[in-house]
Amino acid sequence: MEENASWMDAAAREAGVDPHLAAAVVFPELVRYDALRNRMEITLLKALYVHYGDEYADFSVGRFQIKPSCAEAVLRELHKHGPRELDLRFHRLHRGLKEKEKREAILSELEDSRSQYQYVLAILRILDHRFPQLSSLEPLSRLRFYATAFNSGFMHSEVQILRQMEVAAFHTGVIRPRECYSYAAVAAAWYSATNARLQIGNTH
Repeated sequence: MEENASWMDAAAREAGVDPHLAAAVVFPELVRYDALRNRMEITLLKALYVHYGDEYADFSVGRFQIKPSCAEAVLRELHKHGPRELDLRFHRLHRGLKEKEKREAILSELEDSRSQYQYVLAILRILDHRFPQLSSLEPLSRLRFYATAFNSGFMHSEVQILRQMEVAAFHTGVIRPRECYSYAAVAAAWYSATNARLQIGNTH
């Protein structure tokens, strides 16, 4: 997180997203990311997705673990409801591409951390649009909702997301351990710890 903070913060601000919220939302994914296993497991799946679409292969890709179907849902939602500047940004990247070429482009974007982070930020902007009432919540409560939505499905209803918020299903192993955690709780713990460090730093 420290090594990538500068570009992540800059990208978030450019997209109109709170940098600390965005970083906290994806922090749990970085905890469990295994680059080697990720590369080995998805080689065949990538070929299936490019040739046949997400009905044949849908899998988490890259540092922030976004599935191709999720990326496609982001593009559809941006095209329907905006924000317009993000829709135009992705439209420029995919202009004139046929379906197979578009899937290849999406995979390429998901495999690059900086490009993939644009999808993360787009999801947060979409959540802003879908749930404007959350802007009045204190930051930690809003973060817990957004982290749950990112993990469980950003197009789910408010009731579905709230229902998932306390579900303890997050773990970092290959095999599910006896004790798991809430994704939102992990994100909130990192957010609180980071804010505490910032406050201490500001007093010196």
